[in-house]
Amino acid sequence: MIDLIIEAARECKGTPFLHQGRRPGQGLDCAGLVRYPAVKLGLIDPDDDYISYGREPLPLKMKEQLESRLDPIRKLEKGCVIWFTVVKHPQHVAIYTGSGIIHAVNFGPKKVVEHGINSQWTDRIAGLYRYRF
Repeated sequence: MIDLIIEAARECKGTPFLHQGRRPGQGLDCAGLVRYPAVKLGLIDPDDDYISYGREPLPLKMKEQLESRLDPIRKLEKGCVIWFTVVKHPQHVAIYTGSGIIHAVNFGPKKVVEHGINSQWTDRIAGLYRYRF
């Protein structure tokens, strides 16, 4: 199942960044990218979505949403969701591939990208989560 999660996320590479986006190939934000494999693989109900969020981070609300759909874990595992602090607050999520991350970025290329993970990223980890099977 882990490899299927990563495969589904990789299908989204190149999709333009779109705040609250939920359509691979058309527009995704980081939450939409993390949600896509879960919907595709039947891990969550497609109607179970939360898009009532603005561009300003609400860390407590985001943590609540993550924990309502994913299980917290203590260490990096292939296929897990990483919650990152960007600027001052945790507000960004990505999928760990075992050697890097896949995420939708609203900076630089403004699309879904995959790259390695280094201390610039690991130092910003605010939480780790596992999909529920």
